Amino acid sequence: MNLEQIYAPVKPDLELVEAKLAEIARNDIPLLSQLLEYALLNVGKRVRPALTLLCGKFYNYDLEVLVPIATAVEVLHIGTLVHDDIIDNADMRHGKPAVYRTWGSTSALLLGDYLFSRAGSLAATIENMILTGRQPGGDH
Repeated sequence: MNLEQIYAPVKPDLELVEAKLAEIARNDIPLLSQLLEYALLNVGKRVRPALTLLCGKFYNYDLEVLVPIATAVEVLHIGTLVHDDIIDNADMRHGKPAVYRTWGSTSALLLGDYLFSRAGSLAATIENMILTGRQPGGDH
């Protein structure tokens, strides 16, 4: 079995995740937009968002929840890769120079941090108290 067969049940919804990633990559700040496009678009197998969507098939397949969470998982993953490449002194990521090799460590570090914050923002959009660990009416 190949990835295309595994992804088949969620393929149209993975396209929604891709669209959300493209939306995140568009930014009014030219350098940030360039970095986001480089890091987010046309890379990787998207295993994590596919698994998120596939897991949704076990319960309540609500795309208003699953697409932001699947996107957040991928954005978080990419942020970790951007940071890992700096730490590991990696030359390449997905067949092209690592972000820090092209734009420097400071820009790459800030990009990774930005991606972490965007992942958190995406997760928060679903307003699911269970995922945040907060109880309705609680004080934490």
